[in-house]
Amino acid sequence: SFRPRFQYRLLQVAAAQAPDTIVLQNEMATLHGKAIYRRLARTQAAVLFCVTVGDNYAKKMDGEDARFEAIFIDAVASTMVQATLRRLRETVQNALDAQALKLTPHISPGYPGWDLSEQAKLFALLQPEKVGIRLSAAFYMLPPKSLSGVFGVVPGRTT
Repeated sequence: SFRPRFQYRLLQVAAAQAPDTIVLQNEMATLHGKAIYRRLARTQAAVLFCVTVGDNYAKKMDGEDARFEAIFIDAVASTMVQATLRRLRETVQNALDAQALKLTPHISPGYPGWDLSEQAKLFALLQPEKVGIRLSAAFYMLPPKSLSGVFGVVPGRTT
């Protein structure tokens, strides 16, 4: 069975230093990369997040149909991660609506212009082990159907 969960943290953007550095609230973390700079340079805050559907859905299967069932289950798990991300976005946006703020599209470590190793900084700030996510030595998330990233926060109402 799937166990969708998410965690997030809102931090102020303290400084944007061209061409590739974002300093978060009280210098709690410094994020590096041209893509994260472009996404957050004109924002007032950042929402760091992680989502997962857990790994309870993975089961050992035997037989000729196992390969097809595994492909189907993988596709469902991928869809569930995206649905969990949408639910997180709605939750955060609802909290920001009263302040007339809105979220930018998200960006994740590993996207072009933001090195995957930056994921370690997000993990240090989020403590995603509380929702069952851990980080491998190569900076990949476990369980595999997990996602981390950042939304920017800007003035404006959602439509």
